[in-house]
Amino acid sequence: MSYYALISGYKDCFKDKNTKEYNNVKFEDIYHIYKLDKELGNLFLKYILKI
Repeated sequence: MSYYALISGYKDCFKDKNTKEYNNVKFEDIYHIYKLDKELGNLFLKYILKI
């Protein structure tokens, strides 16, 4: 996955709804959300395929 796709896909989880700014967000924070999303997707797929 490219850097642009990673940042574009997950950055909004960290946006402050009032100020529309990203405060104290590190690349690692976004990467951890990406990893969680991948793991959940794989888990769902595993059990959907068993149906």
